[in-house]
Amino acid sequence: MLRKIVIFFAVFMVGMIASEEFSLLDFETIESSHQEINGDLSIISTDNTNDVIPHPPVHYEMVQPLRSVNGILHYAIGARRSSDRLVASGGQNQSWPQPHNVQIQLTYPSQGYGALVTYVAIVVNQTSSLGQAYVVKGGINQHQITIVVEAYNTNVFNVFAYVYGI
Repeated sequence: MLRKIVIFFAVFMVGMIASEEFSLLDFETIESSHQEINGDLSIISTDNTNDVIPHPPVHYEMVQPLRSVNGILHYAIGARRSSDRLVASGGQNQSWPQPHNVQIQLTYPSQGYGALVTYVAIVVNQTSSLGQAYVVKGGINQHQITIVVEAYNTNVFNVFAYVYGI
């Protein structure tokens, strides 16, 4: 339990530094799902174990990893603007005794339309460096975005997402 808390805060701090925001008061804890949400961000986990995760169709926009250091992957899409602000953020922690393939879906806003999305930063802590992220709905300069994040052969999957908009 202490290890999970330390990992959570380490990844949280890296994410906050990467997103140029720092406020520990921005999150509300939802105890039952180990999920934290600020704003209107939905995080849905698929219920797979070691199932093969299909690759996205060619027409989906891939979210390129900025860097990968010791199992911490940084994905980003779009660009920060001087007038944008953090409109939603959230995270989810999962772990298993055996390696798993995992897929989650991040959706902003959870329903309807939100702010005009300018930038999305995603920080993933996992035990392998294998994974990908891609946009399946909406996108940058639109009022909604849905991104699927996948990790392969991992025992730990901690994801934190930051959505900026105008």
